Amino acid sequence: MSAATLDEYQIDAAAMAGYSMLWAGVADVAASGIPLCWNAPGVPEAFPQFQHSLVRVALDAATYLSVRDDDSRSLLLDVHPDANIDVILDTAWDIPILWSNVELDDAYRQVVQGRTDRTIAIHLNERYLGLPEAEVASCLDDIGVATDSTPLLLALGPCHGDDRLAMRVARKMVSSPIVIDHPSSLREIVACLSRSKAYLGSSMHGFITSMAFGVPALNVASQKVVKFAGLQRLLGSRTICVQTWSEARDWASSLDGAGNLPPEINTRLDAHWSRIADSVKSPQQRQIPAVEGLNEAILAATFQDLVGRFRKQQMRLKNLTKS
Repeated sequence: MSAATLDEYQIDAAAMAGYSMLWAGVADVAASGIPLCWNAPGVPEAFPQFQHSLVRVALDAATYLSVRDDDSRSLLLDVHPDANIDVILDTAWDIPILWSNVELDDAYRQVVQGRTDRTIAIHLNERYLGLPEAEVASCLDDIGVATDSTPLLLALGPCHGDDRLAMRVARKMVSSPIVIDHPSSLREIVACLSRSKAYLGSSMHGFITSMAFGVPALNVASQKVVKFAGLQRLLGSRTICVQTWSEARDWASSLDGAGNLPPEINTRLDAHWSRIADSVKSPQQRQIPAVEGLNEAILAATFQDLVGRFRKQQMRLKNLTKS
């Protein structure tokens, strides 16, 4: 239930509860008999005690519950041990079915505009940068040379400032990268990822999309993060994650990381879509939990979360002052 930083969320308190409204705030639709399905989201961390009652309401309201990894399921069961939660996979693995090759080829051509024959897709996130921007820029130049490709910087998360970061790093590069700081559509993003020689970045969905198309991919992030740990368990012993862009540069020289995907991906996702279809076509009568005042409760819980974060920052500043 963290706060969001998108400009579009600065209206009607959406900045405080925009993300949580996506999963907890919609629980009140169950009161009108509308089927409510969870499409395999992830849970990044444990819920604080003051949010437990809201999480239980959201879980009880759902017709069908699914998450993308075992850790996410465990974090929810810590709050509601009786919840019936399926572990599927991230549904982005199915993204190749959305567009034809002709549509993606056309979108990619519109991006590169004849400036290069080969690109390597790059995504930067401030949280996982790990090095000064000038050093990252140098690593990206080296990656372009090692792969005989033009670096294509994709800003996939504007709420994290990815667009501004991509522009800053690009200005420090000497290899004339292509920068897509404001992608025009999901199809454009998928075209860039699927038609590039490889993907290196800090977006899990950038990684999944690339791998789903058979493109070698590498995460530059912490493998301790729940979502990346879940990917590692799914894909086995292959290297899927490194900590720094200097390590990513070394990996790019061999482009290890493609290959066959586990066949269970298609099997488990097919079963998931069937469950969702059944839930929508034949909703079962069930006892709907009370959800009156839910949105107000979400705002209150989110505010309490912000207060806690503010106090932690205060303590850090005090410790810095003392040192």
